[in-house]
Amino acid sequence: MYYVEFDPAQSLLRFSYSQRFTAEEARRCVAEMRVLVPTLSSGFRVLVDLSSLEAMDLECDSYITQVMDLLDQQGVSLVVRVIPDPHKDIGLNIMSAFHYRRSVRIVTCEKMDEAMRILSGADTSSGQNSGNSSTKRPFPGASTPLAQSGPTP
Repeated sequence: MYYVEFDPAQSLLRFSYSQRFTAEEARRCVAEMRVLVPTLSSGFRVLVDLSSLEAMDLECDSYITQVMDLLDQQGVSLVVRVIPDPHKDIGLNIMSAFHYRRSVRIVTCEKMDEAMRILSGADTSSGQNSGNSSTKRPFPGASTPLAQSGPTP
């Protein structure tokens, strides 16, 4: 299962994955990102939460790299990933090396509070400063998950 939302006040695109992420869900996520990402302004940031991910289909890798390419082409500046168990890292760092510009800062955290500190600018090396607004826009539709199963960016 996955969920995606964009918070325009913080210029933050948030991906959350839980349970199992299937290739069909990954395909749908790419289609949704082809609509959403072009509406984002250069310099946006991405938070990827894999803390509840249990499994992901092997076929998802090509869809994940397509999303990475879309984010990179639109000018993503920071990607923060939450991966509590390093054994569940599905090769995102390797894929990132080929699908993001060198100027994109990529940070992997074990806990969400660490990721939030980085995104809030409390981590002085991040160079980021988010706002305080809580206006969020789920994509697409309501506040329910968009699909069922694993990671994307």
